[in-house]
Amino acid sequence: ASSESLMRLKAALSTYGEQALFSPVITTPDGDVWFAGGVIAWVRMRVNHNTKQSDTGESFLTNFLTGCALFIPMAIVKKVGFLDERYFLYYEDADYSERVRRNGGKLVVVPQARVIHSEESQKNPAKIYWLVRSGTIFFLTQGSGWKKIVVRMVFFLRRTKNWFECILRPTPVAESVKQAYTDALKSLHV
Repeated sequence: ASSESLMRLKAALSTYGEQALFSPVITTPDGDVWFAGGVIAWVRMRVNHNTKQSDTGESFLTNFLTGCALFIPMAIVKKVGFLDERYFLYYEDADYSERVRRNGGKLVVVPQARVIHSEESQKNPAKIYWLVRSGTIFFLTQGSGWKKIVVRMVFFLRRTKNWFECILRPTPVAESVKQAYTDALKSLHV
């Protein structure tokens, strides 16, 4: 991140206050937008990045911020704590976004601030395992009300599908997903 991006994030702090979490717009090395806000899709049990940037250039609220580049005021740390280490990889940012929002904080994207991110994890075969493991922990622990009911139904269906895949069409990916589910549930003591 450039010092100019940091200055713009600090300027947004003076507008939104210390009870907010901030993110720059994150681009790929080619200049494509990789993250400009996001949403937690409870019914699909996934987090979606917005890859279209607002034309106004003004800072805006969102309901998810990626952990790739976060500007976290000390007031937020004092109020909600640090990132949850249970996640190790992936979904720690979704968890943090939810905790900040539940504690009355705002999630702000600052388009005037820019960071370049080179996504290398696509090449890592362990990515699926960590996405499934961390996603399972997040969705099973953070949903409440209707979200909790829907997530548990979707999780049951996904786990059943995975069970059949491991029996009928075993692949390394299916086995990795199965292990991720098992490890996530163990960590939750379920």
